[in-house]
Amino acid sequence: DFDFDFGGIFEESSAFPTGSKVIQFGLGLGSTVNLKQLSAELNLIDARRRIPHLSFLYERQIGPTNVGAGVIAGYQMWSVPSLSYRYHYYTLGGRGSYHFNVDALPELDPYVALGFSLRMMTLTNGPRGETEAKVTAHMILGARYYFQEKMAAFFEIGQDATSALKFGVAYQI
Repeated sequence: DFDFDFGGIFEESSAFPTGSKVIQFGLGLGSTVNLKQLSAELNLIDARRRIPHLSFLYERQIGPTNVGAGVIAGYQMWSVPSLSYRYHYYTLGGRGSYHFNVDALPELDPYVALGFSLRMMTLTNGPRGETEAKVTAHMILGARYYFQEKMAAFFEIGQDATSALKFGVAYQI
């Protein structure tokens, strides 16, 4: 019989206590970048993902209990061999998060995050290149599970300018 009490969900999180600092490395699935929509010619040829979405996050606990602020960066790359094109996609942004307390499972760190990202796509074809950039807002739902005192696996879902699903490892420093 599993007895879960929601009464303490807004109390200080045992997995994200005061003073916490976390670095996180992730791999994205389900890219939110659709190259075929960006260029009609790519609908006729083979665009290949060369580097999947990679991400890095630094987050620290700030101010009131369970609130974190972080900086996130990402990268992915595609190539179009028949045209000698390479698409490089970079993201850099910030986000704020709220971490919930789960007394029944103190190793679990569920959170919700809101943020913004500068998204930059660069197309290179030999020596020439073109770049486009824009800023977007995003929302993430995620969780870390600490399988060791400072080491965790994480999973996130949401549109953070790079991928719809992300997983990886996190380390509390």
